[in-house]
Amino acid sequence: MQNTKLNSFYKNSVIPFVIVAISSTFYLYEFFLRVLPGVLSYEIMHDMQIDAATLSMIGTSFYYGYITMQIPIGLLCDRFGPKKLLTISVATCSIATVIFAYSHSILLSATARAVVGVASAAALIAPLTLATKWYDKKHFALITGMVQLLGCIGAIGGGVPIAALSQHTSWRQSILWSAVIGGVLTILYILIIKDSPNKEDNHKKHRSFKEELQKVKKVAANIQNWYTGIAAMCCWAPIAVFSELWGIPFLMDLQKIDNAAAASEAAWVWYGIALGSPIVGWFSDRISSRRIPIALCAIIGLISATILIYAHVESVITIETLLFFFGLSAASQPVTFGLIVDNNPDEIIGTAIGFNNMAAISGALLQVLVGVLISTMWQGKMLSGTPVYTIYEFKYAFAVIPCISLLAIFTAFFLIKETDCKRVNN
Repeated sequence: MQNTKLNSFYKNSVIPFVIVAISSTFYLYEFFLRVLPGVLSYEIMHDMQIDAATLSMIGTSFYYGYITMQIPIGLLCDRFGPKKLLTISVATCSIATVIFAYSHSILLSATARAVVGVASAAALIAPLTLATKWYDKKHFALITGMVQLLGCIGAIGGGVPIAALSQHTSWRQSILWSAVIGGVLTILYILIIKDSPNKEDNHKKHRSFKEELQKVKKVAANIQNWYTGIAAMCCWAPIAVFSELWGIPFLMDLQKIDNAAAASEAAWVWYGIALGSPIVGWFSDRISSRRIPIALCAIIGLISATILIYAHVESVITIETLLFFFGLSAASQPVTFGLIVDNNPDEIIGTAIGFNNMAAISGALLQVLVGVLISTMWQGKMLSGTPVYTIYEFKYAFAVIPCISLLAIFTAFFLIKETDCKRVNN
């Protein structure tokens, strides 16, 4: 009875909002760190004397760590609770970012980014796990959309302000200042976050390794988790390729503008994701459908990306509008997490969320393919000893983006089974 009253007290107060919101700031910070190589691409290439393929390798190192740790982080989150993971992870991100800022070695830079990726693996899983503890699961897609909104704010903060700051100081100093944010968040998490409103959840008995492995097997055995993972990957792969790395150089050459102006335009992608994520999550819950929002967003992405890349658009307003809708197309990602919650029992939610996030972010590995294609088609243009890439190379390499959108449409219509936003496997 006492635990029931305690649970009721917490869930009818502002405490759940504060805890989930504060924990979600790590997702904001992780996005901030994630987009930095794309914003500072030419500065990094010039300083370190590297080409597009090498920059892609350094940037993608983040994702090797991030993807590898998704399921382990989900298991650790279920086992030890989100608070410990968040506190250790954000502190590690801050330290690794300092190392990256001072590194002059390609190997050390890639390693530092990989460590940031490993630590960032908890940035989405931990807040969403907290959300399942503090809120009714019927609101999960909407809450995921709100967390996604914070991530977009981080990407915007890692775009325009950092691009402007880099014009007045070095790219290394710009990144160094970003490490300070991690120290502040570490203190906040220690002081504020609580794993659950129920005392039993905060002191639960640890499972054996064999039992933890069984949870992974349960997640992997559900074919709908794989189809949902494909949809999640298709949501994010175009954003990872364009907005996180090569979009700003593309816009610079397309319109012959500087880094700061291109970053300002590229921010419209994040505006689209930020505005669309909670709306699409709410829309999915409202119409009791997961497949329809995924399919609609994929169609929007296909149309907007194709026009932006191949239609020779010159109007700034038109470009920003297309970028906004391109971002809006990724707003269905929260719906895929809603599907994961619908299709998996409570005891493996953290692991299942990690599985889906691993699938979603795996699309970022296409950054390497795109970087190789850009370098392969390079026309030999140089500026101060650094390769400069043109629309020709970008249009050739960006052909992968509409192909991914087509795969998303196929998956939504023919593979994913509709859950009507209800738990189908308790």
